[in-house]
Amino acid sequence: MKWTPEYSIGIEELDREHQAYFEIVDKLGSALQLGCATDLLVELTETLIVKAERHFEHEQAEMRRWSYPNTTAHIAEHDQALGQLAELQQQALHDGTNQLALQLAQNMEQWLLRHVLVADTELGAWVTQMRAAQL
Repeated sequence: MKWTPEYSIGIEELDREHQAYFEIVDKLGSALQLGCATDLLVELTETLIVKAERHFEHEQAEMRRWSYPNTTAHIAEHDQALGQLAELQQQALHDGTNQLALQLAQNMEQWLLRHVLVADTELGAWVTQMRAAQL
């Protein structure tokens, strides 16, 4: 899962965070496909959770700052992702074959792509519009 410019939402700080997030999700998927050790899997999922929580806080701050009208639905998507990550982490700890963890990681990749291309792109458009209105 590689970052491409089409994923840019027009908010530089959030775009940089998305890029880092994509890198970790890619590392996690690769590690799972290669049958990595449980310790590495747990470390990667923990890193992903911490980065997701920080990133979601930043996005939510932007939503409040610019009075984004879809804040509630957007936060619900964040909560869904954090739930999936927690489940992924639990599977990493308890699934010796990593099969379920791999499926959850693939679901997380799909979620991330959808979220960035739809919800975050809408947020970026809103922020861009509100910034332009201030000029």
